[in-house]
Amino acid sequence: MKTELESMGLWPGSVPVRNPLKMVSLWRGPPQPELIDSVDDFPCAKYFQLHPFFIWKPENDNLMGRLRNNYTLPCIDGCAQPQIASAGVGRPRVIVGITGQYYLLSSRLCCKVCRKRWYADNPSWLEKLPKRFTNLLPAVLTYKKAICKSVLDELRRTGKSPTDMAKQITEMMHLKYERADLAYLLSCKNIMDGEEGKYDQKTITQFLRQETKPAPFGEYGDSDGWNGISVSAHYLTDCLLCVC
Repeated sequence: MKTELESMGLWPGSVPVRNPLKMVSLWRGPPQPELIDSVDDFPCAKYFQLHPFFIWKPENDNLMGRLRNNYTLPCIDGCAQPQIASAGVGRPRVIVGITGQYYLLSSRLCCKVCRKRWYADNPSWLEKLPKRFTNLLPAVLTYKKAICKSVLDELRRTGKSPTDMAKQITEMMHLKYERADLAYLLSCKNIMDGEEGKYDQKTITQFLRQETKPAPFGEYGDSDGWNGISVSAHYLTDCLLCVC
């Protein structure tokens, strides 16, 4: 996330970036790890464990200035003449979706008048914003829970129970993890096949690196790896009750 924000000029201390086409996507996807040149090393498993994320910075002029259109962002405490500014990078929040998980990166805001600080995904503050702002958010947020709108749409379309939907989502997220694990192993095998001369000419990378075997990919729930989350019927039911 830091690398992407730096490339967009959104990380503190980074050089501002001017988009000549004046078009910016709030969605940021991870790089295709199979295409990263690892030179003489095995590919890093971390590249295969990255998830997409959505940038939510309503105060940023480069991202959402056109959407704001001279609208003054409100203070969470209801100041008469609020002055809202960024108060830090923010925090990522895991969102459960139909096709897998992703992160919602919300900025930290402050009001220069009352000195109050809060995160941009605070439900109390979101309720104060015009519909055109919250319509952009891909998820429904509560104080403790978050769920992608695609899950709610699927529940309405199929009429499935929260238990059946939780099973479907869990199966899909584990399938995505297994495919990422397989992609990592295939990428490592590609390097070893080249070293063995299976592509007509042997490579010398095996003499340039110290590792003889690829590093383990890790388990589904490893916090420093894939960081997969568990979805229960109780979780989905609470989200549905909050929406209703």
